[in-house]
Amino acid sequence: IREDPQADGSMVNTTVFAGRLPSTATDERIREVFSKWGNVVAIDNKAALKGFAFVTFETRDQMSKCLIATEVTLDGAVLNVDERGADRAAKGGKGRGRGGQAAPRGSGFYGGGQYGGGAGGAQGYYSGQSQYAR
Repeated sequence: IREDPQADGSMVNTTVFAGRLPSTATDERIREVFSKWGNVVAIDNKAALKGFAFVTFETRDQMSKCLIATEVTLDGAVLNVDERGADRAAKGGKGRGRGGQAAPRGSGFYGGGQYGGGAGGAQGYYSGQSQYAR
């Protein structure tokens, strides 16, 4: 991660996460798309394996311009662009399903787990009771 020093000595992140990249995305193509917002100084391209890359700008201002763009596309794919290290959980990034409210009844078929998610075991439904045992 590239960080620029501020006047008070603290560091500022200048890197964005670019998700939903096509597996064919090259460093050159990523640089071409993102350079419209500023000078791209580094690219950590994981598109072929994982479908994302980290793009580092020279300044925080350049990164901010990219983040406020209404739509970023690369070879027809609309990308998911966010500040690197942004708290995804606060934006609903984890915890799919109906949540842990019913967890005290049982772990449920999907399991309550640390991140929410799961049906939580509604009366007899996957809560260990067989429908055939009467």
